[in-house]
Order: sequence, then structure tokens, then C-alpha cells
Amino acid sequence: MFAEAVNALIDGRVICHVTEPELFDHLSDADKRERINTYVGQIGWRVVATHNKSGYFLVPLKPSEATGASLSSMHRKIMGDMRPMIDFLALCLAVGQTDSVLRPGDRIYPGQYASRIEASSKLFSDLKTLYPKLSRSTGKKDAADMLKAVLKNLEQRGYMKEKDYEGDRSYYEATGMVDAFHDLVDFLIANTPEAQESVDEFIQQESLL
Repeated sequence: MFAEAVNALIDGRVICHVTEPELFDHLSDADKRERINTYVGQIGWRVVATHNKSGYFLVPLKPSEATGASLSSMHRKIMGDMRPMIDFLALCLAVGQTDSVLRPGDRIYPGQYASRIEASSKLFSDLKTLYPKLSRSTGKKDAADMLKAVLKNLEQRGYMKEKDYEGDRSYYEATGMVDAFHDLVDFLIANTPEAQESVDEFIQQESLL
């Protein structure tokens, strides 16, 4: 399990109870996590948890040439995800009619969400705007198909996990990457000053959620 956890972390994955429960349990053990930290620390990394300990991932001990490429890649990914993720989280708030932002373990049932979206011209418009940002195709017209494409894309990005229930039906469960999204933005701002100007507008909008 030690080797599996190290390899998963070095691959850049966020280990959470939704996507990889066994590895998550392994990393939740302080002694085992310290052993992994000792190992990855030799190559300039450390294991950190999201703010509510819903997931574990690697960050550089100290940004340097050795970790610069990975940090830059992380930066590009988060910057690319930021606007569509904020829009998606806002859509979830509106559809669910709740003040609680999507968190790891929360479930989205596509059929229920699509029905609520179809019943509201505002929600349908929001989904129609979000759809091309989170889909490789733009040919879908109805809410159910657009929502499915969005959720599939978010699963590919690591934010959602599709799970089966009641035979051939499925739901999507939010992963620890949702929390890591917020934490990594904060980390990038602290460690790559040039990112500050790029994210100011998005951070202000995010606070409205």
C-alpha cells in the first residue's frame, strides 16, 4: 500500500474516500503518512490534506527548478478549471436551492437535476452557457444530455466519480478534488505571485457563492 500511495501522489492525484478509499485510509493514518512524507521529502515534496481533510495530495516543500515544471502544470490546470468550476458550483447551488457549496461525498442524480433545470429558463440558460466550457462537443440541445456531458467531463478532470445504483442507473459523487480546487488556488497564489492578477476576478466571484 505504501508504494501504491506514493505512486498515486506522484502522479498528481488527489486521494480521497470517494475515488480511492483504501489509499485514503492509508494516508489518514498519521504514522503511515509520516513515512510517505519522509520518502517524498527526499525529492522535494510533502503530503498535505485539504482544509477539511477530505483528500491528500503533494505540494513542493520549496518551489525550485526541480518542482517548477510540476508547479507550472498545476497552475495551468487550476487556472483552466477555475471559471467553469465556479460556474458549475453556482449551478449546483441554484439547482439544489441550498446555501451549502458542493462538498466531497455529495451526490448528483442526473435525472433529478435535469428535471429541475428544464423547469427553469434561468437554470437552462446557465447550463447552456456552461456546457461548451466543460464538454468536447457542442451538439447537445436538451438539459439531460448537456448535464451528462458536463458531469462526464468533470469526472475526467477528477472532480466527480460516477457510481451505479438501481441496475443501469447511476449518480455522480463529488471527490476530494472539489476541496483541493480551493486549496490549490490559495497555494498557487502564495507561491506564484504572477497568478494573483489572473485570479482576482474569479476569487471575488467565488466569494459570492
